[in-house]
Amino acid sequence: MLLNYLKIALRNLLRHKGYSFLVIGGLAVGMACCILILLYVQDELSFDRYNQNHDRIYRLVAERKAAEGISLDLTMPPPLAAALVNDFPQITQAVRFLSIDNPIPLVGSGDKRFYERRLFFADPSVFRVFTIPLLRGDLKTALEKPNTVVITEEIAGKYFGETDPLGRTLSVNNTLSLEVTGVVRDFPSNSTLRPDFLVSFSTLTNWLGKDFISNRQNNTCQIYLLLAEHSSTKAVNAQLPGFISRYLGENSPLRKLHLQPLDRIHLYSFQDYGLTASADIHYVYLLSVVAFVVLMVASVNSANLTTARLVIRSKEIGVRKIVGASRKQLVQQFLCEAILSTLIALAVATALVEASLPLLDAVVGRDITSTNASAWGTWLSPIGIVFFIGLLAGGHPAFLLSSLKPTDSLKGYSKAGSSRVLLRKGMVVIQFALTVTLMIGTWVVYDQLRFMQNKQLGFDKDQIVVLPIRDQSLRQNPEPLKHRLLQDPGVLQVGAAALLPGGPVGRARFRAPGITDVGTMSMLWVDQGFVKTLNLKLVAGRDFSIASPSDSAEAFILNEQAVRQLGWKNPEDAIGKSFELLGGKKGHVIGVVRDFNFVSLHSRIEPLVLHLWPWMNYLLARIDGSRISTVVTGMQNIWREFDPNNPFTFTFMSDNFDRYYGSDRQLEQVFGSFTAIAILLACTGLLSLAAFTAERRTKEIGVRKVLGASVPSIIGLLIREYITLVALASLLAWPAGYYVMNQWLQDFAYRVSIGLGTFLLTGGAALLIALLAVGYQATKAAIANPVEALRYE
Repeated sequence: MLLNYLKIALRNLLRHKGYSFLVIGGLAVGMACCILILLYVQDELSFDRYNQNHDRIYRLVAERKAAEGISLDLTMPPPLAAALVNDFPQITQAVRFLSIDNPIPLVGSGDKRFYERRLFFADPSVFRVFTIPLLRGDLKTALEKPNTVVITEEIAGKYFGETDPLGRTLSVNNTLSLEVTGVVRDFPSNSTLRPDFLVSFSTLTNWLGKDFISNRQNNTCQIYLLLAEHSSTKAVNAQLPGFISRYLGENSPLRKLHLQPLDRIHLYSFQDYGLTASADIHYVYLLSVVAFVVLMVASVNSANLTTARLVIRSKEIGVRKIVGASRKQLVQQFLCEAILSTLIALAVATALVEASLPLLDAVVGRDITSTNASAWGTWLSPIGIVFFIGLLAGGHPAFLLSSLKPTDSLKGYSKAGSSRVLLRKGMVVIQFALTVTLMIGTWVVYDQLRFMQNKQLGFDKDQIVVLPIRDQSLRQNPEPLKHRLLQDPGVLQVGAAALLPGGPVGRARFRAPGITDVGTMSMLWVDQGFVKTLNLKLVAGRDFSIASPSDSAEAFILNEQAVRQLGWKNPEDAIGKSFELLGGKKGHVIGVVRDFNFVSLHSRIEPLVLHLWPWMNYLLARIDGSRISTVVTGMQNIWREFDPNNPFTFTFMSDNFDRYYGSDRQLEQVFGSFTAIAILLACTGLLSLAAFTAERRTKEIGVRKVLGASVPSIIGLLIREYITLVALASLLAWPAGYYVMNQWLQDFAYRVSIGLGTFLLTGGAALLIALLAVGYQATKAAIANPVEALRYE
């Protein structure tokens, strides 16, 4: 019997190829989209869980007193790690990480030299805290000695090819020589920490001096802790304030420490602590909603297409009943057809997923399939949902049609079918409500990204070329190079800085007269050309000047936010006031610049201090934007005169800011792609209902034409109800879209507002799409020969 059902189901699918293509294609696309999104979501949720002790590993987060209140930071004094292990029995291991990326280090072996972003100094305990499979070398001794390094398998092949790398030497910035003592497996893509080089932490003692490692005020490294099993993090957190007071003193800027779970770093850093994170759990929620919406649109579309064929299939049911088919057999037949359609759609969806995985990897920038593509839950969730909806799609007409009287069935008319028109219209409303919600999300994401890219940051970041300085003598005295670059007519202005806007900035404690404790402020070390090169606007006082030698020792420039936080009346009032960098420079304020965004627009402008520094890591050159390639080539030639030992590299300052919005751009691409798919699926749903309506009203249309009705009037008659349905769907979608996207916008300190225009635009687009989708079927019905229409019954 089952084989017979399958044969009949297959014949029906082949007989009605257009209908079968819409049903199976819609389900396949919906399942494929859902699976792809869930693969990405699962990859996001799996970050760092490959570590065997991931539930016992914590990152130390510092709460600092700052001028604007309380700020949070990840950098700690190096001696803090050993003290924590000594004072807390719950802490079994601690590992320190310190990255060198200002500027990006140049690593070399023989004639192979590359700039490497992921070079970390780490303690030997890194292998006891994290799960890092060692392929060559000894875990116990690999990082014990100074000037040793452990590299990944990829790096070993990059620098040494097939040669055994153990015992070979790597140089860093042509000054530091490291012996390779181990090779580890490449870190998985779903790892927060993905170092290519692990240099022994003791190397810093020889390289930078003993004081660098032992200084309790030197906040330079991140600290990760491994807690003993069944330890209470609440108990440890409760004891940390007392530990800080004992170890760093009552006046330490570190007010409180927090233990942040390793498996919450990737997605929850912003939510838990207000820290910048590589991803956001809100994006995971949004994409999960997108997956559900696309899947529901596809499923409802399948159900609508199935029920739209009720009239055609009713004659078939009548014949089957007359020849003796029972109601049970008819129900089983329809369910078999639904299941067969779903199985075929599943096979097509699998092929679509396999073909789309490389594209998905390219969009997210990592290989998400290596650890998640085989996860059963990712595949079974959408399959189970679609099977359920598929059964409903098949079950509804099965029970409905099997209940018809044979005489009504043979007439091709069904009162039962007429009574279900409201249900089919309701499904169309649901489809378009979900689709319009996606359209609102896509538009808001697009609008916010354009806003961030075009917002005036308070300085001009365009046409500024950033040149990393790696030569030690040039870092200490870049003036000859700056002077030479300015001789090129395409170079308009040159400045220098130790740290860059758009990247990590320094933080330090300051003191001002009448204020007992200013706390920490953001800080940039700059030269006399920095303010002019970035076109920062001075609102009071003056800029740094080479003509004032005392500026190097005692001059500070603040932003307006710093002036407000210090309680001074206005920028002019700040000029000449005493100001002090604790443990460092003492001097006075010589100028105040207008507030500018020196970090991501996710964060508000913080108090900022600029002061001169004798050690520069970057040159900043404002160039003529009309001939960029020519100017850059000239700069390269000049650079070789001053630094022939290091390759010439450059970036644009605008790129530093664009890096902040990578995940936002990913969200825009995903929203846009899947919104387009949802629109196509919703259109097929409208086409199905339009075809059903036109077929059900064939005789009515014929009578109207015989009585003189024009083609436009008939088209208007058929289209009118769909306009109402889509308008209702838009009204339902607007509140949901506003709520969801307004929550997403809360992650931005500077954001667009969701105005009435957004809703009118998406609603109008939905109406236009509906008119185009239905217009074809309505026109086809309106221009049909009325004689043929009157023969319909």
